[in-house]
Amino acid sequence: LRRMGHPLINEVRGRGLMIGVELMQEKGIARTACERLLKQGVLTTGARREVVRFTPPLIVTEDEIDFTVNAFERILYNIYLVSNF
Repeated sequence: LRRMGHPLINEVRGRGLMIGVELMQEKGIARTACERLLKQGVLTTGARREVVRFTPPLIVTEDEIDFTVNAFERILYNIYLVSNF
């Protein structure tokens, strides 16, 4: 996630699989991202208004991690295009 270098990402924090991604604080982007990820079968939580928290189970597979990262990247890209930042 750190390598993504997306303009909507302010900071990526955490260790191992427990990651918090701080997004821009404008327009409820984190909540929108969480809702769109849920529609794709990825469960996340909002740690704060601008943070998306990823806490996958310990039995998560590499394919599931790849799916999640790719889905998150697509969602951020779509939000970025629509939001005119």
